[in-house]
Amino acid sequence: MRLRIKSSVSGGQSRPCWRQVAQIIVLTIASALFLVTQIKEIKENDPKWNSVVGKMIEEDELVTVVISRFMQYQPNLLVLGKARLLLFETFCLPTMVHQTNQNFVWLIRTDPQLDDSILLPLQKTLEPYPNFFLVLDNNNTVESFIGYRAHNVDNMSILTGSKTLLRRHIEVSRERWMLEIAVDADDGLHETYIDRLKQWANTDIEKVTAMTNVNATKDKIEHIYCIGKHLLWLSGTASSKVGYDPNQKATTFNTPPGGIMRDEGGKMCYNLGVGYLLSPGLGQRLAIPHHEIHSTVGLCETVRDDLPSTKIASAKQNDETFETTMRCMSYWEPNWHQALRSRAVTSDGMGGFHKGWQEDANGANLRSIMTDAFHVSPEQVVESHAFFRERQIDIMKDNIQGQCSLFEPRGPTCKKEYPTQTLNKYLASLEKQEQELLQAQKR
Repeated sequence: MRLRIKSSVSGGQSRPCWRQVAQIIVLTIASALFLVTQIKEIKENDPKWNSVVGKMIEEDELVTVVISRFMQYQPNLLVLGKARLLLFETFCLPTMVHQTNQNFVWLIRTDPQLDDSILLPLQKTLEPYPNFFLVLDNNNTVESFIGYRAHNVDNMSILTGSKTLLRRHIEVSRERWMLEIAVDADDGLHETYIDRLKQWANTDIEKVTAMTNVNATKDKIEHIYCIGKHLLWLSGTASSKVGYDPNQKATTFNTPPGGIMRDEGGKMCYNLGVGYLLSPGLGQRLAIPHHEIHSTVGLCETVRDDLPSTKIASAKQNDETFETTMRCMSYWEPNWHQALRSRAVTSDGMGGFHKGWQEDANGANLRSIMTDAFHVSPEQVVESHAFFRERQIDIMKDNIQGQCSLFEPRGPTCKKEYPTQTLNKYLASLEKQEQELLQAQKR
């Protein structure tokens, strides 16, 4: 309907007065913006929205924080971003939503310039959860939550979550034991993982507190928990006949919905679910790559009796507190699948994504575990797998570009030489196969 304002001009006939129309439009937009702001403030102060604050902070002495990274320094690699978003929505997010213990905050840190086609869907999936925070931040020097103690929450670029809840977590983390959990954005945790890890951590706190030669409040103490047995999902590739089918012996992961197998783990501390129990007196978390933890830190079982300072020599260790910190590590018992790891051409490390893996003969049972214990939707797995089949070459091209980032603070150096070489080699192979197929079709 066209808005018309009466005028005395031309015998009182009505005609549009565009100045008044413009004023009405401006007032409408202003009112809408005010309403959005009010809704946001109401939501932030709503007792229902912030009821988790009391439960997390007052009832649970252990401050628990999960930290993930998503597309940092890769804001405009759109095909890679879409692929990683699919993996996040398929394998990571549902496992966090369905944790049986929700007494934690989850920080997902992403590039401040991330393209809206990736950022907005990511933001929308996280908005319903007051303890899930999408943070625009490329500063990886703040790797640990400890680093946020010097930050003003109101000055942080936070798109989702309750700032009241985050602010309170930062405050109490200065005086309480803290449990940090690292999870890659394409991996997931068993639905009971956080609850079990908190129980284990609280038991260790009680043990340390009971020791007469240790000040559990002031001494620098760090206990690292590494996963072992986990599920492994592989997207496969168009040319790799590496699947397992009792009836057809030569199927591929290219057949939906990819390949599933169990990984018994090993000595390496994977970056999915690795936990860091930090004492109140510790001002800095161990700052070394997760795959070097097992060769740098001693097992807790070997130092638990008197809990001495774990003095392990390491040429790469620049942490001044390393020699004065009581630090040790432990592995989970291998009697349950603690996590779910996805491997695809989006992966940074790329190790073995293209090799001849064979799906576990008990694959149907593992898929049931993935659905029941990790809450992964089979339909979403098929959708993600279809995207990887269709766009794998474009994904690899983006990933190659992302491996060598000019935006890195350390300069224009490749993150890793091996994955770039692997991607280039495999990309050339796929492109050659594609050309041969096109030529064959023309004959």
